[in-house]
Amino acid sequence: MMGKRKDSTFRRATLVNPSPAGHYLRRLVTEDRGMTLTEMLVSAFLMSLLIGVLGTAFYQFFTATRWGNDALTALHDLENAEVWLSRDAREARSFTPGASPVYGTFDCGDSTVQYRYSYDPSRTALVREKMVNGVVESTLVVARHIAQQGDVAFSVARSLVTITLKSTKININMRAYEEG
Repeated sequence: MMGKRKDSTFRRATLVNPSPAGHYLRRLVTEDRGMTLTEMLVSAFLMSLLIGVLGTAFYQFFTATRWGNDALTALHDLENAEVWLSRDAREARSFTPGASPVYGTFDCGDSTVQYRYSYDPSRTALVREKMVNGVVESTLVVARHIAQQGDVAFSVARSLVTITLKSTKININMRAYEEG
């Protein structure tokens, strides 16, 4: 019989009665409606608002992180300087103020050992030199990020030595230490 052949795959592929949703989707695909000016302006406004909020958030995140890292680095350097200066001041028998670029020298109980503090412009740092019998035995960078020689000050009042350090990123006044 060659009459009507029923092929199930053929029937499934053919839409006899398309649903209203299918009709709507086909119309959206085939018709070129475009966008109205109002839709375009609203979309542009929302996108610019979103980009502005995200851009501000990223800027704040990276700026705060960089500032925080700089402050922590400077604070660490100044605390390191405080450790060395207080140790040398406690051991010292006397303090002799120096002339530029040397701030001063702590003379220890042993007359052969001295600790001299000076400014090193090439490293922008406060440097501690351990001197034995007048010869430099070792050099140590005590505080970095010191912009200029005037950012460090040693002052002496009777048996009290006051040291002020100013970092390029943060300012801290160190407490005063008494000599030996």
